[in-house]
Amino acid sequence: MYSIIGSGIAGLACSSLLSKQGVQNEVFEKNNKILDQNYGIQLSPNASYVLEKMGLLELLKPKLKIINSIEVCSLQNLKLITTLPIGNFVKYNNLTNYYTTSRNELYELLRRDVENSGTTINYKSEITKIDDNNQKVQLYKKDGKIIEKEKLIIANGNAKKSIYKNIIYKNVTNNFLTLRSNITKQNIPFDIKGDSVMLLLGKHLHIVIYPFFNNELNVVLITNKKYFDNNLKLDFGRIGYIDKKVFQLITECNWSSWQLQDRKIKLNLCPNKDIYAIGDAAHSIKPHLAQGSAMALEDAYFLTNLITNKNKAKDIHHMLKIREKRVNRVINKSSQNRYFFHAISPISIIRDTILNNIDGASFLNTLKWLYCYKI
Repeated sequence: MYSIIGSGIAGLACSSLLSKQGVQNEVFEKNNKILDQNYGIQLSPNASYVLEKMGLLELLKPKLKIINSIEVCSLQNLKLITTLPIGNFVKYNNLTNYYTTSRNELYELLRRDVENSGTTINYKSEITKIDDNNQKVQLYKKDGKIIEKEKLIIANGNAKKSIYKNIIYKNVTNNFLTLRSNITKQNIPFDIKGDSVMLLLGKHLHIVIYPFFNNELNVVLITNKKYFDNNLKLDFGRIGYIDKKVFQLITECNWSSWQLQDRKIKLNLCPNKDIYAIGDAAHSIKPHLAQGSAMALEDAYFLTNLITNKNKAKDIHHMLKIREKRVNRVINKSSQNRYFFHAISPISIIRDTILNNIDGASFLNTLKWLYCYKI
């Protein structure tokens, strides 16, 4: 039996996939129930592909919005810089759609699928330490109990500290802050298409807006925290001029916030032990490419295929090393986007000129390695 630590997207997806292959498993979750996270999430084609392979995409479709374009605009005047025709790209390459949905809906679908399979999710079961010095792996629970397991999948996300000696966290100082808000379409002071992700680029910050569920729009703003006061009010004098309608949106949104973590993770997993790490527990991905959930789903599907394939099972650790190359490429591209999105003059002028003159379809073709990935 596999024991999975964490019931986030990676952990639940892995549990669901193992159960579908007849592999017994159980899940340990530190919280009482899955936390309410009623905000938007983007599911790019490589993410929806995994959900389709899991047999869950059709069940989720009533809660999904199809995205046909990504519109890149200026924060200064809302002028369109370029359009990325993701809908046409999907059709041309015979991919599953680019979707958005509520994060809660995805969580609930995965949770129900896991529980309907007969798998137990052990709530209020926080694991604080993993010891692999004996033949069996010992899990130390917060309540003081020690339990022994043979096979382990660590999927506890962005935990504050590592619970396993062979997963080493190195937190890098990061001054970037993310604000998120939900707003109805009627309260947006400018037009946004119902099938489009809007990416607004400005000096030192960017904003992403997209529809996701029940006529709601998800609004995300990312910038350096030095441009905020203690009440999460932006210092508009320091971030440069922005369109008055964008100013109205920023001031009227009811924001929640969290600080982005730059975390370097070193995996020294023992090749002689059935101990694996997936999702944010294995790699930290910045949100500037909208790939956090996609990588969690890919990880779960990739690992499950290895576990259930007798010809590959003995080479799991080696194959996971190969997968790291793809994940690192995603991490690097996301990091590049941060600087690309927040560029100041004259680099921002060069950026906008290039984007304005490039064909959107051609630009998307440079991302085939990301969106057309099949496991």
